[in-house]
Amino acid sequence: MPKILNEQLNDKPFVNWTFNSQKLMGSVFLYVDYTFPVTELRTKLSAVLKDYPLWDKNVSNLLVTNIDGNF
Repeated sequence: MPKILNEQLNDKPFVNWTFNSQKLMGSVFLYVDYTFPVTELRTKLSAVLKDYPLWDKNVSNLLVTNIDGNF
């Protein structure tokens, strides 16, 4: 482990945001307008993950957040 990273882990507090386990979860942010076909993207996400060998098949979510009417 690089010395800087090791010192940061020892000297600075950090929070495990995985809550339920130590497994890694990731986020992808897409900035789209209100006409974006969210249902189609959810279908595509399910299809891609189903065939992805590294997915553990535990969690798959597509959330819509920060809706803003100012375009």
